[in-house]
Amino acid sequence: MSSEEKHKKSFTHLIMGELDAISSSEDAARRYADDEGLDFEAIKAKGLKRIKLLKLRLKAEAKLETDKLRIPLKEKAKEIVNRLLLEPDFSFLNFISQNEIALHNRSIESFTEDDIRNTLEQFYYMKMSKEDKQY
Repeated sequence: MSSEEKHKKSFTHLIMGELDAISSSEDAARRYADDEGLDFEAIKAKGLKRIKLLKLRLKAEAKLETDKLRIPLKEKAKEIVNRLLLEPDFSFLNFISQNEIALHNRSIESFTEDDIRNTLEQFYYMKMSKEDKQY
């Protein structure tokens, strides 16, 4: 361990020891804030707000990472659907019944080509996500 690391470590221990003495309980923290002329409730509210913002930011970053990991699955689902729709004997009605896909009481006859494509892409994407396999 270098000299600089030792200094940082001892400085950190010194500060943490001081903080423990000041804020080991809410009452001790209130007394310290009062002695210093600080508004304890405002500091507490500001701290809680920052914690909420940090949690939201972390949650958003985690979602972005998850979405980035799913992009290849979405692309693979599109490829599968493109190949499937090019098959001359493909029947959407047969596909729906064979795979037991629920369409929320929507009439299949009213589906546009985009509706069919989107339904198939969602089906394969969810299937691959669930199985976590590459096709």
